[in-house]
This record gives sequence, structure tokens and C-alpha cells, in this order.
Amino acid sequence: MSDYPRSAPIGRGVFVPLPRREKIGRSSHRVREAAVERASGPDRTFALYVVGRLWAYLMAMMGFSVRNLWDDLRMRGSPAKKGARLREVVQGLGPIAIKVGQQLASRSDVLPREYCDELNRLLEDVEPIPRETALEILEAQLKRPTDEVFRVFDPEPIGSGSIASVFQAYLMSGEKVAVKIRRPNIERVFLADMQVLRFFIGLFEYLSLMPAGRISNVVDECERMLRDEIDFILEARQGDLFRRETRDNDYVTAPKVFLRLCTKNMMVAEFVEGISMNEILNAVQSGDRALINDLETKGYDVRKISQRLLQVFYWQTFESLIFHADLHPANILVKPDNTFVWLDFGCCGTLSGRYRKILLRLMLSIANGDVSGAALAMMVLNEPLPPMQIDQYRFEMETVMRQFVISGRSRNVSWQEKCFGGAMSEIMRISKKYEVIMSPELLRYSRANTHLDLMVYRLHEKTQPSREFRKWFRARARRIRQRMARNLTTALRELPSAVTVQLNELGGVTSDLSVKFQDYLDTRSFRFIQQINKIPLVISEIVRFAISVLLITSILTLGRILMILATGKHAASDMEHFLAVIRHPVVHVVFIILLLITLRKILLGTRSVDVRGARQELS
Repeated sequence: MSDYPRSAPIGRGVFVPLPRREKIGRSSHRVREAAVERASGPDRTFALYVVGRLWAYLMAMMGFSVRNLWDDLRMRGSPAKKGARLREVVQGLGPIAIKVGQQLASRSDVLPREYCDELNRLLEDVEPIPRETALEILEAQLKRPTDEVFRVFDPEPIGSGSIASVFQAYLMSGEKVAVKIRRPNIERVFLADMQVLRFFIGLFEYLSLMPAGRISNVVDECERMLRDEIDFILEARQGDLFRRETRDNDYVTAPKVFLRLCTKNMMVAEFVEGISMNEILNAVQSGDRALINDLETKGYDVRKISQRLLQVFYWQTFESLIFHADLHPANILVKPDNTFVWLDFGCCGTLSGRYRKILLRLMLSIANGDVSGAALAMMVLNEPLPPMQIDQYRFEMETVMRQFVISGRSRNVSWQEKCFGGAMSEIMRISKKYEVIMSPELLRYSRANTHLDLMVYRLHEKTQPSREFRKWFRARARRIRQRMARNLTTALRELPSAVTVQLNELGGVTSDLSVKFQDYLDTRSFRFIQQINKIPLVISEIVRFAISVLLITSILTLGRILMILATGKHAASDMEHFLAVIRHPVVHVVFIILLLITLRKILLGTRSVDVRGARQELS
């Protein structure tokens, strides 16, 4: 039944304030408005805007580097202090930089852990879209007068993030809805910032300041996630799909989406009442008994909430078509019956059947204390593996998984040591050491799992994920048995054809397993033929160095000749000018720098992995 206030005005008075729930505890601080203004920028040509963003990033990087150097010279620098400074720099660069920083927070294989810890604290509660701008966007997206769609629309937002602001309203049908309006120019900001980031990455890789491919892979994944997040049509469809997937789940749902009102810049969904997970976490972490007692009086049970969070996460990983890949507390509402409403489906992931089977094997191994099985499952998730000392790699993976399993079962360790994020950080460090490129599927899943672990243990430290996993596993088996019972009659009727199909598929699976097993038995040790494939790279870099030296020398020689002719001095021979140029000490410095860059590229190229070639050779 609608809770629409019957006394509210309609027609010309459609824009009126609506009551809103008072948040529990303190609200988070907002990012200063200047950061958002710099990010959105005035209306100018795109090329000039990109140049402006390039200058902003350059100044921020120079300021960050100079202040770090000054601290190091005074012996006052520390990784934690530099991480906090990096967070402030990213915060000041605007919404897209904040989003990229949040993605990098889970990549301890790229940044030091202290930097990742600080980037995890990045804030998104920015200044809202100006009222007049929001209302203009609203009418432009509706393509009709607002009072034909909404009876009441509150022009003051109830929330504001780096990409959009959220407003509350009532439809003509009386249903209360949340209207999400995208910031103007956010797509241009996104495109400009991506171009700037790719420019700096290309520069650093050219100068051999970082290995080729590692950071660019991170930016590629960030770009894919950000493209999804700024496309509200995609978000609406994913939210609607997740809601339909949760019909048989007692613990989680998603808001109803009004697809006919959704556009690329606006999304309309059911307004759901509940308390943000952020507020519950803040109340628990503050230790304020008055707030905690108030929550308990309303029916909230933090122990039950933490357990059900795990149950829902296992369900979405292994049973749902899609999984929510951005499970930070602001995207979860908790109802008084300790069930959840998940919000903001801009960032979702899908897992292939193969990945689900391997993840299930990993979780079962951890739950049963099988360290070797857990390490092997994690190695398979990281395939294709480059040529390496496979025994040493497996030993290091087993060491990490052993520590994680022991910490999870120990009573005298902190909740931080039990978190999956710590183990994942070590796995990323090992992956970096052995030049293993982690798949986007695994990265999205790991990020969601890390956010979930942090919430679970902050709510209730004694929650045991392995026990909850076994509960979910038994419940899943029960659901499968029930589904099999419902389909028993049909299955018996179609038994002959079904048996034929299953036997054929079983033969294919058996063949694939035998090939996979043989691949795994093959050693990943050093092979001479793989280094032979690097010879073209070495030759090409040497040729490029020679061409660069010849080109620089020719330009300088020509410039010297023109300068002498302009001054009217005695003109020497071309060879004398050429020898004078190559004898100059500044030219020597330039040649040495070029030589070092070339040697660095050759070294990185010969040590890097041609994954496709390695896999073909291993086959």
C-alpha cells in the first residue's frame, strides 16, 4: 500500500520537500566543493579540457613527489604518511580519480599496502548537483513536464556521490521512488581523465619506470568498471535482474526498477526504507551503548546480520547469474528483520561455470582445513601461468593459505588477521614476484570478498566464515534436491535422450581433464626456445637506439651549421661539425640516457612473459 501523503500538493507545487529519516550517529564529511567544480569544469572544447586535466594531474604528481622527497631528506618520511598524502591528492582531483583510487585500493600487487589502506578511506560524499541543474536534467530526461510523472518531487537530494545525486519523489501512482540523476559532464570528465592516465602510464612505461602492461591492465579494468557505473540503463537492467534472481532468497533483495523511466542519465527505482550498513558499523565501532541499545530495540542483531551477509555472499557467488562487485557499506540497507536490500548495481560481475567450480573447491578446502587443496585451487584461478619454478610458487601459495586457515580457526588473533583481504594481498605480492597476471574475474570477486570480510568482522568478531559456508552448502544441497524432486517426472520421461547427452558431455569433460592434467604435469622451467623468441625484441630495441642516436646527431649537426651560417663565421666541413657535435658532453649525457632506457627495455622484455606463446609451447 502506498504511503503517499494525501495532503501533499500536486501540479505546480510538485517540487516540495519531503520528510527524511535522521541518520544514526555522525554523518561523514563531505569533499570540498572545489574538487567537484574542477572535475566538472566549464563548457569548453574537449581538447582544451583534456589539457587542463593533464596539467592538474601533473601538478598533483609533482606536489606529491616534492613533499615526499622533502620528508625523506629530513628523515621524516614513512609509507603511512605518504599513503595519507596520496589519498589527499586523489581526493582533490575529482570524482573519476576517486573511483580509480578506490579500485587501486584492492591492488596491493601494484601499490604498497600502506597506500592501499589509505585509498580505502577515500570519501565519496561530495557536494550535490545544484538544484537548478538537477531539475533541468530531470525534465530533459523525462521529455515531458515533471508533474505528468511525479506528484511530488523533493528538489533537495538525500545523498550525493561522485557520479550522481539521489532524490526522493512520489509517482502519479502514489509509489515512493528514489531518482538518481547523473552529474552533468561526468562522461567528458571520465574520457578526459582516462586519456590523461593512459598518457602518464605510456610515458612511465616508455621510460622503463614500470614494467609494461601491469599498470595498464589495472587502468583497463578501472575503465571497464567506470563505464558500467556511469551507464544508468545498464545499472537499471542489472538491478532488475538481481531482484528477479532473489525471489527465492529470504535474506536479500533489490529495489524495484521502473525501466520505462530510466535513461542513460537518470534512473528511477523503488524507495526502500532501512538503515545504511554504514550507520550500523559506526554505531558498533563507536561503542556507544545508547546507539547499540536503540538498534537492538528496533530488532537489529549484529551477530545475525554478519552471519547472513556471508550466506548472501555465497549465494550470489555460486547461484546467482550476477554478483554485486562493489559491496561497500553505503550500498547495503538493513531492515529491522535483519534482511538486506542491495543498492547501486553499476558495478557487477559474472563468473563462468569453470570459475565457480574452482572457487567452490577453494572454499571447501578452506572450510575443511585442506591447505594444499586451497593453494592448488588458487593457482588454477590464476591460470594461465607463465614459465616458472612451479614447486616454489606452489610452496609460497601454500604458506599463505596455511596462515589464513590457521588465523581463521584461532581464537587469540585479531579480526584483521582473519580477513580475506590480508591473504589476497599476499597472493597479489606473490603474483607480482612471479609475473602472474590476475584475471578481471578474480579481481572483481576478490574486491567484493574483501569488502564483505571487513563488514562481517567489524560487526561481530567471532563470526566464523567456514561455519557459515558449510551452512550455505547444506542449504544449497537441499535446494538442489527439492529442484530435482520437482523435475523427477520429466527427467524419467526423457531418460533415454538425457542419458545419451550426458554421456557425450562426460566424454568431452574427461578429454578436457586429461589434457589439463598433462599441462599441469609439464614443467614451467626455463626453456631455450622461449628466449629465442625474444631475439626480435632485442634487435628492434637496438635498431631503435641506433636510429634515435643518428636522428639526434643529424638534427644537432644541421642546427650547428645553420647557426654558423647565420653569424657569418668561417664555415667548416660537414664532418668537422658532426665530430664537434658528438664530442659535446651534453650529447654524451643524452646518449647515455637513451642507452640506459634501451637496456632497461631489453631487460624487461626478456624477463616478461609472452603468455600466449608460453601456453602454446606448454601444450
